[in-house]
Amino acid sequence: MLHAWNTFYKTRPYAANMLSSSVLHFGGDVLAQRRERTRHCEAKKTAPPRGGGGTAAAKGDDTPHPPQHHMPGSAPAPGASASKSSTPRTVVPSSSSAAPAALSSRYHSECYDVRRSVILSIMGCAFAPFMVRMTKFTDRFFPTKSYLNAAKQGFCIWALVAAVNPFLITYITVANNAWIHGIHDRQQLQDRVVERLQRNYIFHNAVGLCFWSTFAWLPMFYYLPVYQLSHFRVLYSSCLSLIWSSVASYIQHRGEATHQQQGDLEEPENGT
Repeated sequence: MLHAWNTFYKTRPYAANMLSSSVLHFGGDVLAQRRERTRHCEAKKTAPPRGGGGTAAAKGDDTPHPPQHHMPGSAPAPGASASKSSTPRTVVPSSSSAAPAALSSRYHSECYDVRRSVILSIMGCAFAPFMVRMTKFTDRFFPTKSYLNAAKQGFCIWALVAAVNPFLITYITVANNAWIHGIHDRQQLQDRVVERLQRNYIFHNAVGLCFWSTFAWLPMFYYLPVYQLSHFRVLYSSCLSLIWSSVASYIQHRGEATHQQQGDLEEPENGT
């Protein structure tokens, strides 16, 4: 089994790394969703009830009262206070008021959202050949293996990935908003991409530099080549991606739970 796997990585490096990278990126997003779901459930338990003192329990009345909607110009219900009748009320359609709650329950459901994991898995599959090419390309500039050259080669690859990160963040943002949230308006998608880049790009690259320099540079560019295992470098990187994908996915989606709880994200009507 190990011999066949080793031969597969030597003879078919692109196919082997695309397969392993897609599976590991999928698993990394599942871990991220597990953490986000745990945090969301804890936030719901500790959050104060919405509506404040307007509930029957807060007024000391155990009798449930159905909501009353008055048409413009109609008389208020008997027994209504003068302060309530004199204050103009804006009746919000039920479909619009329930949209943030529906979106939040759909995104933070009891089950994992497979669509989000598939989006990241596709990105990992497409990014694997790029990693193979970058690794072989930088080998030409650092033929001698040493700790210093390993750090230099790792930094070069990190810089190249940082240059590509805006395209990856754009892909994740557009795919998530279009496929999961049903947003297909070009201007809305563009605004969310710009907001996500402004909020996450520098932080994402800074965390990535700390993570990959600590766990990847020396094993990938010194130890594995020294022991004639260079063909496993991208596999090792993909294994680290199981953890990094969880971190990166959390970074890319870290503000969505807060926006949904505040009602900032509205579900578009008719899926547009």
